[in-house]
Amino acid sequence: MSVEDHAGGVHEQREREFVDRWPWLLPLAAGIFLGAAVFEMLPQAIMDAGASAWGWLLAGVALFVAGERASTTSAGTAWPGQPRSGSGPTPSSRAP
Repeated sequence: MSVEDHAGGVHEQREREFVDRWPWLLPLAAGIFLGAAVFEMLPQAIMDAGASAWGWLLAGVALFVAGERASTTSAGTAWPGQPRSGSGPTPSSRAP
């Protein structure tokens, strides 16, 4: 084993110990940065872009909500890999 491999393994072990000790730290840091972006930068960017940006924002949100509602109504879920309701037996539920 080379010195670089040994140092890398020690470094990875220290990272795991750090994460095991403070599992909440990474989500907290991500939340702080997300909050700064949402509450500090995004409103100023939209104000600088003007009223048309608000129109596109609202149109995009409306299309997303309409598409999400249409895909999850009577057909079941829209996520890949999930069985849709009423689609018949799945391969795992068939008798061999």
